[in-house]
Amino acid sequence: MKTVIATGPLPRGDLYVIQEIPFTMTYNSDDRAFVSDSLFHMYGTGRTLTEAIADLVTSLEVYFDIMEEDRIRNDAAKAHFDYVSAFIRRTESPST
Repeated sequence: MKTVIATGPLPRGDLYVIQEIPFTMTYNSDDRAFVSDSLFHMYGTGRTLTEAIADLVTSLEVYFDIMEEDRIRNDAAKAHFDYVSAFIRRTESPST
């Protein structure tokens, strides 16, 4: 089943989703929830779907931090960070 991470602030508070991020939900053989996005190739797992989505969001927050730092080091990382920034920004709203 496909669904999305909606626009708005992420739980950590310093990042904001400005464009919906679609993700796919499944359950593995242990009845654990598994969610993954096709934009950044991140995933989350948990005993429940809510836990798996929270894990995915945490992965996206960490991924943003890594890409933000790496953009200074080389042009390829900067180009990828620009792509990530089309979906997630370090602002409290999309207009700031």
